[in-house]
Amino acid sequence: MKRQVYQDTEPWLRKEGNNFMYGYHYASMLTIFGICIFFSSTVPMVSVASAFYAGSKHLVDGLNLITVHRNEIDS
Repeated sequence: MKRQVYQDTEPWLRKEGNNFMYGYHYASMLTIFGICIFFSSTVPMVSVASAFYAGSKHLVDGLNLITVHRNEIDS
């Protein structure tokens, strides 16, 4: 997969599909975190699975922000 490079002068006019939706990902992560905290008292393996999920989501989102959603500017 070739990395996309945006060299636009007006990044706020970028298509909706090309934007990283912080609000959506933050809300979904907090929802899953709340569910995991709620159920971790009764099922101890939920905390292990939620830690694995949070770590992998952090790595994948970081990689997406660095490679796909990056806006390079020519100086």
